[in-house]
Amino acid sequence: MIRVLVIDDEAHILRILQLSLQRAGYKVTVASDGQKGLELLRQQHPDIVIADIDMPNMNGKDMCLSFYQEFPDNSIPIFISTSRAEDEFRSWTQPFKNIHFLEKPLSINILLRRLAEILDQTAGPRPIEQGVNLG
Repeated sequence: MIRVLVIDDEAHILRILQLSLQRAGYKVTVASDGQKGLELLRQQHPDIVIADIDMPNMNGKDMCLSFYQEFPDNSIPIFISTSRAEDEFRSWTQPFKNIHFLEKPLSINILLRRLAEILDQTAGPRPIEQGVNLG
């Protein structure tokens, strides 16, 4: 089963993502801020991470930078959810091949499609998505 770590400080978004991903066949762990997310990322090495960019204690950018500093050969895809579309904002990700952006507001269908695309690229197994209607 594909393990997904979801990190977001908004409880309702965290819950919707958790339930939607579980219904699609993923095993989901959640964290409510970047610091807790980084700890879980270090401990569990999930298959995929979905993180908000703006969070208390440690934002998504600092979490990614800290993780890549500790694990420079990391191959875990990290999706950053943000409403910021400016290229200057996203430029910090250029050295990292595994950071992807998700536009807010998030669409569960687009999220599931993007996860499937990344899993196909990495040749990892993925859950059966037949019969899942999330929106």
